[in-house]
Amino acid sequence: MTQAQVDLSALDTDMAGPRAQVLVLDSVLLSEMPESFKPKIAGPVLARLAAFKPDVIAIEAISSESCELMARHPSVYAPVEVSHYCSGT
Repeated sequence: MTQAQVDLSALDTDMAGPRAQVLVLDSVLLSEMPESFKPKIAGPVLARLAAFKPDVIAIEAISSESCELMARHPSVYAPVEVSHYCSGT
């Protein structure tokens, strides 16, 4: 099944200011890398990210409040998952 193409070219016609530049970077969690991983190899990627000069940097994280909620409901959230993603709480 195909979907109709949507023309977004005029979507921001009446918006004030310059268009935002967005960079989406998907990577493995460094905490899941093997012991043999050497952070120095990320140098070229970090240099290119620095050259991009983003205005905003966001990370994917679970808030402490969400971790507490997850920990209070072990029948819904497996304790092993809570401890993996919420180890700092």
